Amino acid sequence: MGLVGLYVLCALLIPYIEIPKKPVTEPEKIEFYILTNGVHSDLVVPLKSAEFDWSKEIPFENTLSV
Repeated sequence: MGLVGLYVLCALLIPYIEIPKKPVTEPEKIEFYILTNGVHSDLVVPLKSAEFDWSKEIPFENTLSV
């Protein structure tokens, strides 16, 4: 069968493996926007939310803004 056959077999079977979702008590809502110039697309997410604070991970000096 070889490695290629094993790869194809895994590619066909793995999508059918189900993983149960963890129960949540609150709705999963994070607003985001998609910006595009026709060639590239950007995901725009809130700087701070209840789940994550991007300002701690990405310094403002490392970003470009218009």
